[in-house]
Amino acid sequence: MANDIENWRVVDPRAGQPLDSINPVSVRARSLISRNAAKPILHTNFVEIYGALAMLKGMDYHRDRFVEVIASLAAGTLESDEAAIHEAVAYVNRAGQFYYFAKSNFVNRLGQRPPILNLEEIIHFRHKHTAHRSIDMRPRPSEGDLQLYQAMAIDAFDGKLFHTREGCVMNHTELPWKLAYLVFAINDGRGQFHFLNIERDHHVLMQEAYRVLEHTIQ
Repeated sequence: MANDIENWRVVDPRAGQPLDSINPVSVRARSLISRNAAKPILHTNFVEIYGALAMLKGMDYHRDRFVEVIASLAAGTLESDEAAIHEAVAYVNRAGQFYYFAKSNFVNRLGQRPPILNLEEIIHFRHKHTAHRSIDMRPRPSEGDLQLYQAMAIDAFDGKLFHTREGCVMNHTELPWKLAYLVFAINDGRGQFHFLNIERDHHVLMQEAYRVLEHTIQ
């Protein structure tokens, strides 16, 4: 049966290491699945759970590529931030996949799952920009200006926000990439702005997602 872990080879990548000490979180999640192979849920719904692991691996991957691009910009070896923007879009889409996994009836079958407040914060980028742009699918034509700004939330319109890194002071002599985080913002249409800081907030998002996975496998 394809949905049974016994038909798949899931090796623990960090055998013997305490789960809480394993990083990145996507590797910890694979160890979690491997170590719980006897759980009934992994013999009936393995595909759902292992697919969620792929989403976490994607988030780790795109975050790492995003950070590499920022480092190149800070070193002055790269001039355009276009690659960082592409990674941000991919990151949001992988996070959006996990958001819907966390909201599914399957995950919530055993009662209320752990909170996903940080995933809920960035899902607005998925709804209004990365899955499709609200400007291309207008349920409310009267919101034309809002949809115009939503269309510019991540893409390369030079509307970047820089939030100063901890312990740094912004100045005009250093490249901003050295001193600040690249941050994206979007208006949800109800007057609230939501922010995406991939470099700073990734670990918190992954910890949140990992707790959902733990809840699912119990």
